[in-house]
Order: sequence, then structure tokens, then C-alpha cells
Amino acid sequence: MVAAFMGNIRPTPTGRVIQQHLKLCLDDGIETEEELWLWLQERLLPRCFRRSAFDVACRAVEQSLEDDLWVASVEGGLPPLGGSLHCPWLVLGKGDKGWKAPGIAWLNSRKPRMAAPDASWLRALRTTLEEIGARAGTLVASSGILTHDLVSAFAHDGKLPLLRILPHFHGFKGVRGVRGSPAKPWGPATDLTCQFGGLHCPKAVRWTCRDRMLAHLADVHVVLELRASSGLIPILAAQHRRNSRAVWMLAPESGGDTTNAGNRALMDQLPEPVRLFHATDAPEPGRLQAPGAVSVDRSSLVLCSPKSMHWEDYLFHYTRSCHGPWPGEDFRDYCLSLLRGDPLSAHTALATLSRMINEGRIRASRLLVRGGRAVVSLTSRPPHELHRFRRWNRSQARWTLEPYGMAIRKGALRKRGVKPTIYGDETVYRLLRAVDRHRFQSTGPRASWMAEREWRLDGDLCIREFPLEDWLAFVPDRADAERLAGLVTVPFRCIVWGETSSRSMS
Repeated sequence: MVAAFMGNIRPTPTGRVIQQHLKLCLDDGIETEEELWLWLQERLLPRCFRRSAFDVACRAVEQSLEDDLWVASVEGGLPPLGGSLHCPWLVLGKGDKGWKAPGIAWLNSRKPRMAAPDASWLRALRTTLEEIGARAGTLVASSGILTHDLVSAFAHDGKLPLLRILPHFHGFKGVRGVRGSPAKPWGPATDLTCQFGGLHCPKAVRWTCRDRMLAHLADVHVVLELRASSGLIPILAAQHRRNSRAVWMLAPESGGDTTNAGNRALMDQLPEPVRLFHATDAPEPGRLQAPGAVSVDRSSLVLCSPKSMHWEDYLFHYTRSCHGPWPGEDFRDYCLSLLRGDPLSAHTALATLSRMINEGRIRASRLLVRGGRAVVSLTSRPPHELHRFRRWNRSQARWTLEPYGMAIRKGALRKRGVKPTIYGDETVYRLLRAVDRHRFQSTGPRASWMAEREWRLDGDLCIREFPLEDWLAFVPDRADAERLAGLVTVPFRCIVWGETSSRSMS
């Protein structure tokens, strides 16, 4: 009630101030709502508050209690960070109030949005999940960082106890991280958060407190890759000075400028020796055994010559890398594919192309389509003109299009209902029939996409409906064609548009 009431004060007090009042309230032995109302008036003077605001906060708390939420104190208190952060003293929980010891947490610096299945930190995670995580105990994780989501997916897949420290609270709903991250764990779990009631700490503070709680509640720390400037280093060092515990650490690489340079810096600050391990390409047999690359009969791929290609007869669908799960893919399945080392789980532009060929389908998208209709976008501009019309997307740190995709005969696409995009302003849009509005693309005022010479189809495009001679994949070099051949399970044609000589593959 204290947090809910103080959260409505303007300006809202910081989370630390609210946590201090929560602790004082408990220390003063407040038991009834009337006592609490008088206590708040005394503590928050000279401000004046209406009793109705307090009653609203009480009703909100009663609703939370009906949702089986509970409050717990942080036993022993968290060690301060730099002598400044001493909270939280209280946390809100949902799920089982007890969990098996030991608690095991994986600590890792934030990684790029594109995760490569052969990355050293991911190989180290596989190794330690199989060796440590499958033991009796509780996996401790969080939300919003891929490392924590992978641990949660492993816990659910193996039906293992899971404790999550959440840096947000919306009734334990709406917690999101990378695209598709679930609002709730996929299986039974205990969730804890200090961000309840009216607490709305800045993002950096929430992340810091989340890491401090992870370090405090876990009995075993598995350190993967820490940057030299990682904020986890002082957090873990402070925790071990206060109460040392077991540490597994990915062996630091030689040299100072490495992805895990922070590992050595942390190791130098810990009072007890750590157990070093190395990332392995082949973990012990278990649920995370990598399935290996897909292989096909090489005679099923026909490599065509760019010289014989009549580019003007085709429309082109370009692929790009996909951050997070594929469209329509369950986030849990995406996490498990990364853990198992699936070669397609990198979600690069080449992996996207191989998925389209294997599925026999180009999935429609609503991105940048007015009215929310899902369409398949194509262009009349061939790959050797790509440099003239693609753009760098600063917000997603990637190109709008990449030099991989499918070329499909224009005549065959027209029969399926593919038509040119209609460029214009608001007046043009209002004049369009409802059945044509999915083809509309604004010409401004901030940006014009006319250089793409786009065509659109309403809904998915089924490639399997076309004869093999009506479509082919295109890649920029022969090495990509070789990799694509190892990922596709059906016959297909491919052209290396960057080559000028005719070659064949058998």
C-alpha cells in the first residue's frame, strides 16, 4: 500500500526513497489501514493528500493479493554498490515461495541482437547448462537479455525449477525483451521484482538492481563473457567480499582487447579461486546435442550462369537478417534452436533465404504497409543495382535489403495477382479502391521509396506453385551458393550474380 500510494505522488519519489519508507513502515509495526494512513500523513508532511487516493491504492493492493502475489524481505540485505545503492529491502513475488538450493545464475555482458550459434559464449552456455544446469537445484535468470531467455527456455524444456528476477512489473504481464520474448515463463517459475506498486526507477538502475539480486540469490555464478567495462564486475566483486560462493568462469582469452577481457579483471578481484572451463564445440550427449547441418544431394542444385539471365523478365524478393525469432516462430523454439546449435538459428540473410526455399513460401509482412494488410514485396530492380536503392537502417543497425533472395518470372507472378505499388500522397490513397489500398506507398514528406520500384501481393506467396524453371535463388558469390546448398532440402536453381563466367555444380 505504501508503494502504491507513493507511486501516485507527483513528482514520483525514486524507488530507493519508496523502499526506505517500506522498511520504516515494517520497523514501526504498522498493522491496520487506519494506522498506515496516519503514518503516511506524518511521514510525508508537509504535503496534503486526499483520503480517496489512499483508498484507491488499498483497492489496487487487494486486487494484487487476489492474484496470489506475495511480499518478501531480501534476507541479509544486498551489498551496496559503490556505497550508494542499499535497496531493495522488499520484493514482490509470484509463484512458489521456496526453491531448491543451490541457485545457479549465468552472468554475461549484453550481446549484439544477432546471435551466432557458434559464438564462444553460446557454446560455453551449452556446455555449462548440460553439466551444471541439469543438476538438482534452481536456475536463476531474468528477462530482456537473450542469455536469460535461453536459460529460461532450457529450464522449461527440462522441467527444471526456475527463479526469475524481473526488472519490470505490470502484474507480471507484458515483460518483454528481444522481439517475441514471452510475458510469462513457459513453465512453472517463481518471479521476483522490486519494481512494484508505484516504483518506476530509471532503466539503468533497474538493470543494476536486477544484476545485484541475481548475484545475491544465486549460490553458483557461471561467468561467460564480461567486457572490460562491464558493470557486473563491481557487483560480483562486492557480493563475493560479503559472502563468497562458487564461481565457474569461461577461461579469459590472451590479450587485453577481447570479448571476455572483464573475466580476468573479475578473477583478480575475487577472494577465492574460480573454476575455469573452455567453450566446446561438442558438448556431452544430452538435450542440447547439435543436430548438425542439413545435407542434400548435390545434383539437386543447378547453378545458372548470370550471362544467360534475362533480368528484365523477373521480379526480385530480397531477404535480410532477422533479429530474434522468424515471423510466426514461437520464441521458445527460437531459443531452443540456438541452444542446440541449429545452423539456421543465426537468422542471417542467407539463412532466411534457405528457410523460404525449404518452406516453399515467402511470408507476407505488415511492415510499412498502410492499413495493416500483410503483403509480399518484390522489386523490378535486379541485384546488380542493389547499391543504388538500398538504405542503411540506423535504428536496427542493418541494411534495408541484402544481396540474397529469389528471382521469379514476372509473367507467372502477374497471374497470381502481383501488381505494381501505387506511389502517391494522401489524395491518391483516398481515391483508391479498398481492394487496392494494400498497394499504396506514401512518397513523403520525410522519405520516398519510389527508387525500389516495388510490386506487391496481398498475402503469402507460395513458391511450390511455380515450376522450377520459373524461379531461382540468387547469392553474391560461390561460397554462399555452397553454404546454401548445405542448408536446403529440396531441389532448386541458384545464380551467383557476382560472377561473369558460366559454371555448373554437380
